[in-house]
Amino acid sequence: MNQGNKILKDLESGLEFTPLIVCGELTEKKPKKVIVSGHPPLAVYRLEDAFFVTEDECTHGNGSLSMGSILEKGQIRCPVHRGTFDIRTGQAVQYPCTEPLMTFPVKVKDGIVYAALEAGSLTD
Repeated sequence: MNQGNKILKDLESGLEFTPLIVCGELTEKKPKKVIVSGHPPLAVYRLEDAFFVTEDECTHGNGSLSMGSILEKGQIRCPVHRGTFDIRTGQAVQYPCTEPLMTFPVKVKDGIVYAALEAGSLTD
């Protein structure tokens, strides 16, 4: 990501959003791995005109979800053990995955996807 892009501060929530990727670089078929200094690798997804960010590493093993397949119903399949997660919530959907993924709040501004990296959460 271009170093000229600055952190967005959401005045209402107080969250800081880090620029990750230009929207045009994402397709609905393939997530992208994004590395931000000081954070674990992230996977960024596009579902129609909505964008989502999760941790990139499968909670079941060392699979990189950005190397996985986006399925119908908004799910990502891990390329290692073939378990699936809901991209929108991080919820584990198909065995052997049982632990949810960390998801991050997202904003889009001026064609750039931003995420609040200090505000990741897990679903129950």
